[in-house]
Amino acid sequence: MKKIIVISLTFVLLCAGWHICFPYYLRWLEGFSFFSTLPDYTDLIHDLPKELFKYLGAFLLQFYTIPLVGPALQALYPVIVVLCTYVIVRRLSDDNENLMWIAFLPLPAVVYYLLNDMNLVKSVSVLFYAVLAMLVVCVATIKRKPFKSIPAFMHNKYLALVIIVLSIGISVTVIAKNDKLQWVHEDAAKLEYLGEHQKWDEILETVSVKESVKYDFKRRYVLLALSEKGLLAEHAFRYGLSSSTDFVFDAPQDPFECKLNTIFYRALGKNDPAAYYVYLYTLHATSGLTFFWIRTLTDMYLEYKDYKLAKKYMDILSFSTCHGKWLRERMPVLESIKDVEPEYPSPEGRFFTEYFMKDIANMVINDQSNHKYADYILCGTLADKDSRNFLQVFSVISPSLYPDGKIPTLYQEALLILMNNNPELAEKFNIDDEVRARFADFMSLVRSGATGQAKRKFAGTYWAYVL
Repeated sequence: MKKIIVISLTFVLLCAGWHICFPYYLRWLEGFSFFSTLPDYTDLIHDLPKELFKYLGAFLLQFYTIPLVGPALQALYPVIVVLCTYVIVRRLSDDNENLMWIAFLPLPAVVYYLLNDMNLVKSVSVLFYAVLAMLVVCVATIKRKPFKSIPAFMHNKYLALVIIVLSIGISVTVIAKNDKLQWVHEDAAKLEYLGEHQKWDEILETVSVKESVKYDFKRRYVLLALSEKGLLAEHAFRYGLSSSTDFVFDAPQDPFECKLNTIFYRALGKNDPAAYYVYLYTLHATSGLTFFWIRTLTDMYLEYKDYKLAKKYMDILSFSTCHGKWLRERMPVLESIKDVEPEYPSPEGRFFTEYFMKDIANMVINDQSNHKYADYILCGTLADKDSRNFLQVFSVISPSLYPDGKIPTLYQEALLILMNNNPELAEKFNIDDEVRARFADFMSLVRSGATGQAKRKFAGTYWAYVL
C-alpha cells in the first residue's frame, strides 16, 4: 500500500510541475507534430527502431492538446521507468520490501534527459529499453535470484525515505528551473496560443510595458493585439515601437517567428503570406508536416470557399486521432460551399513582397478607409522618423478615415511637431486643446534643458520618441 502511495505521489508532483510551469509549451508540441494512419505515412516506418519510436512519439503528441493530458504523459514516462527499475530490484533480491529507494535513484537523470524531447523519440526509447531490461531480468531470474544477502545499511528506512524525497524533489526542481524552456519556449508558446485564438486582451494583460520594450518577440504580439483592439495609434510608442520592422519578422529564423508572422497575416486578412510563413514553420519540423500547417490551410480554403482543397485537408486530419470535434465544427461550412465557386482575391488585392511597408502601402492604396492598414503604415513611418511620408499618406487618407475630424492622439502629437515648420497645417487638421497644452508643457521643459525630465514625464508619446 505504501509503495502505491509513493508512486502515486511521485506522478502527481511531476504532473503538477509540468502543468504549472509549461502548460502552453506542451500544447505547442502537438501543433508542431503530425500523425496519421494513412498508408503513405505509416510506410515511412522502415528504419527500426528509430522510425518506430518517432511514429509512436507522434501518436502520443496528439493528446498534448488536451489540458492536463500532456503534463500527465510527461510525468508518466519517468514513473514507468521507476516501476520497471523496482521490478528489476525485486527480481534480483529476496528483499521485496525495503529496497524501493534504489528504483528512485535514476529518476532525476531520466527527468532531465527527457526535458527537451520535442518529438518524444527519447521518451519512447527510454520506455522501450526500460521495459525490455525488466523483461530480460524477469526471464533470467525465473529459477534463482542472484543477490540473496544485502548489506544491512541498504535496509535502513530513513535512508530510503531521504533518497526517495530527494529524488522526487530534485526531479520537480529540474522541471521548474529549466530556464531555456521557461523563458523561451513557454513564454512564446503562450503568446502563440493567445494570438491564434484571438485573445488580444489577455496578451495585453500578460505582457507588461517593460517586457514589451525589452523583448522584440513579445513586442510584436503586443503591437498585433493593440492593432486588433484598435489601439495601435494610441499606445504604439508606449509599448516600445521603434521601427517599421517591429510588426513582423522580415526573415524569420525559427518556428516561433514563422508562426508569429502567420498569425499576424491571418489577422490582417492576407492568406498568401500567411500560407508562405506557415510553410516555413513546417520546414523546421522533423516530421515534414505539422498539424498547425494543415489546420491553417483548411481554414484558409474554407474562407476561399474552395471545397476540393478544404475537403482534401480535412480528409487528411480525419486519419489522426484527436481532430473529431475540430472537423465536426467545420463540416457544416464545408457542406455549404460544396456547389459554390471558389472566391480567391483579385490579382490587385494579393500582395506579398516580404517587405512589410511596401505591402501595407499597396493595401492602403486599394482600401483607404481601412483603419488597420492605415495605422500600420502611419505608425511605421513615424517609427522610422519619416515625417515626409507620414504627412503625405495622412493627408490623402485622413478625410475618409476621420470624416468627423477626430484624429488619434499619436497622430496629433506628430502633426504638432510638423506644424512648427508648416504652420498652414493648423488650419487643415484639428488638434485637441489638451494635446496642445501637453505639447506646450513638453516644449517648455525641452527649451529649459530638462530633456531627461521631458522624456520621463511624456514617456510613450511621439514627442519623447523623437527627442
